[in-house]
Amino acid sequence: MKKIGFVYFDIEYLIPHFLGIVNELYKHIEDVEVQILVPEMEHHYLYKQMKNLRLPKEIVIELPTYFYKKIAYKIQGRKRPNERFIFQKNKEFFKQFDVLAFVVFDHHYLLDIKKNGVKFVYLKHGAGDNSHPFLPKHKKFIEQFDLVIASGQKIKDRFLQMGHFPSTEFKICGYPKFDLLKHMTKKNFFPNSSNPVILYNPHFRREFSSYFEWGEKILDFFYHHKEYNLIFAPHMRLFDKRYRDRISEKHISKKYFKANNIRIDLGSIQSVDMSYTSSAEIYMGDISSQVYEFLLTGLKPVIYLNAHHVNWKNNPFYSNWKFGKVINQIKDLGQVLENSDKWKNEYINIQQNALEYTFDISPNKSSSYRVAEAIYNL
Repeated sequence: MKKIGFVYFDIEYLIPHFLGIVNELYKHIEDVEVQILVPEMEHHYLYKQMKNLRLPKEIVIELPTYFYKKIAYKIQGRKRPNERFIFQKNKEFFKQFDVLAFVVFDHHYLLDIKKNGVKFVYLKHGAGDNSHPFLPKHKKFIEQFDLVIASGQKIKDRFLQMGHFPSTEFKICGYPKFDLLKHMTKKNFFPNSSNPVILYNPHFRREFSSYFEWGEKILDFFYHHKEYNLIFAPHMRLFDKRYRDRISEKHISKKYFKANNIRIDLGSIQSVDMSYTSSAEIYMGDISSQVYEFLLTGLKPVIYLNAHHVNWKNNPFYSNWKFGKVINQIKDLGQVLENSDKWKNEYINIQQNALEYTFDISPNKSSSYRVAEAIYNL
C-alpha cells in the first residue's frame, strides 16, 4: 500500500488547493493511505471542509513541536508554531511515507529523507502571472521535487523557462481548487442594492501592490460614489499581523467599515474561497492570481491599477494586464468604471485564450482526480 502525506503548515487559503486531491485519493484510488500533516493548533476551516466532503478527521495527523518551544509560544502568545522545529522533531515520522506533497516551499527542511526513497511533489498553487514563483533563486527548490503539478501549459512553460530539470517531471492536471468550489451558489453581499459590485483585490507584496499607494484613495472614491458597491478583499497576508511589513486595519478609517456600499474583508475565508470572485461583476487589482478565478465564473470587465507606473506591456509577468483597462492615474477610475459596458467586449477573446492557456480543464476527469492519479503513479 502506498502512503501519501500532504504537508499543510501554512494559512487557510492553501486548503482548497490540496483538499480535493486528498478526497480523490481517499475515496477513489485503491491501495493507498493518505494523511494530512499539520502542526498542533486550531484547524477549524480544514475540519469544516473535510466534513463537507465527508472525510474522516482521523486522516489528519497533528505533529508536535519541542516542549520548550510550546512554552515559549505560550509566553509569546504565538498561535502558529515555527515549522522548522516541527520538521526537525518529526523527521523520523516523515520517513514512513512514499510520497510527500507540498503546497509551498517548506520541503527543504526534509531534503535528507529523500535518500530513504521518499518522493516529493509540489502542488503549484495559484495561476497568476507574477514573477515571484519563477524567479531564478527558486530553481534550486523546483529541481528538488520529483513531480511538479501545473494547472495548464502556461505554468509548465514558465517553469521550463527557468532552465533544465533532469530529475523533475512536470504534469498538467488542471486546477483542483476549482473542483472544490465550483458548485458554490452566487452570494449577494448587498441585498438592498442592485448597483454593480466591484471586487478590489490588491496583492500583499509592497513592490507590486496598488494598496500602499492608492488604497485609501480607492476606498474614498467608493465612499463618495454610492452608485457602486465595493468588496475590498485583499490578499489575506496584506493585513495579517503574523507577517513582517504588514498593515494594521487601524489605518482604515471607520467610516469605510460603516458605509452601506462597502464590504471590507481583511482575511476571512470568504476572501479566498471564490465567494467574492463569483459574486463581483468587475474585478480590480494588480498581480493577484484571483483574476483568473474571477474569469472562470464568466468573462467580465477587469481593471488594473498601475500605482507603481510599471512598464508592463512587454513583460510576461504582467500578461494578465491585457485582460482589461490599465489605470495609470487614480483620477481616471471614475471614467473607466462608467464606461465599462462600452469597452468590456474588447477583451473577451484575450481573456478566453488566456484561460485556456492557464487551465487545462478536462470534461472527463476532475482536476483533483488527475493530480491524485499523477501522485499515485509517481
